[in-house]
Amino acid sequence: MYVENWISTPYEVLQKFEKPTGFYSDNNEQMRSKSEVIIANQLKKYKIPYKYECPLSIGGRMIYPDFTVLNVKKRKELYWEHLGLLDDSDYLEKIITKFIRYELNGFFPGDKLIITFETSRQPLNVKLVEYTIQKYCK
Repeated sequence: MYVENWISTPYEVLQKFEKPTGFYSDNNEQMRSKSEVIIANQLKKYKIPYKYECPLSIGGRMIYPDFTVLNVKKRKELYWEHLGLLDDSDYLEKIITKFIRYELNGFFPGDKLIITFETSRQPLNVKLVEYTIQKYCK
């Protein structure tokens, strides 16, 4: 019942898609990247409840983590950010600002925050996504 209530709580997603991305999860959610689809599909595969781009208020500002994940055993929400454009300096500046806000408000990697990343030459490692799910979400 706890999980059902968590999943059924409505929220307004960020999804400001100017045009279709062509990236859809197995739950038929439009996503920003194929890497986010991989993460969503792995979460589904391992039966980990998640919300995509669910708003989170921290430090007086609203942010939208890529995924809000529920560790059912611990009854703990985790926030998963996938850093997919680390080759882009403008993107990197925004991410640094976002992570400073996270940390100033008590959200630290390995505790409440999960981070995956990639560059154009180092794509997302699916085995690492599976390991991350096993370590933090189960």
